[in-house]
Amino acid sequence: MKRVNEKALMLRFLSGLADREEVMKYIWDNFSKGILFYISRFYPHDRMKSEDIFQDVMLKIYRSLDSYNPLFSLSTWLYTVTRNQCIDGIRGMEEEYALQPDDVFVTGRGDSAEESFFRDELRSEVDSAFKSLQLREQEVVYLKFFEGRSFRQIAEITGINHSTVKQVYRRAERILYERLKDYEKD
Repeated sequence: MKRVNEKALMLRFLSGLADREEVMKYIWDNFSKGILFYISRFYPHDRMKSEDIFQDVMLKIYRSLDSYNPLFSLSTWLYTVTRNQCIDGIRGMEEEYALQPDDVFVTGRGDSAEESFFRDELRSEVDSAFKSLQLREQEVVYLKFFEGRSFRQIAEITGINHSTVKQVYRRAERILYERLKDYEKD
């Protein structure tokens, strides 16, 4: 699909020159996979819940397009709507799920039993260390490390001020370092 200037598209929509379906098609084509992946981080063990929240998010986006503020990027607005829906979903659940980092370990062909064991142990320790972080810290680390977002973007998405986002990230970084320093490669 040809990449359109999303700011121009949104300004056309807000001024009545583009229809809601055109905008939703653009959002679907360019952001739906990322949004679903982001949601799945909030509900890592419940695919059906992730898909339900995804439907709620897309409906919320459809109904809220008129409230889009063109001062922010479209992706920031979309992830903010998504985050808020995820938090609402967590509040409504009896059991709270935590975010998990992606499985970033690659299984090499021909790994020795020792290498496989070490990799599995490290994966388990990384998961455990990540889960030990507070939900806010998990979210900031996820957005920074896995999504590649800037601190400013994270601040916009989470509603936390820019300097606090940096502090939360640095604190989480220290916690993860302390928990995982024994696994540092020599």
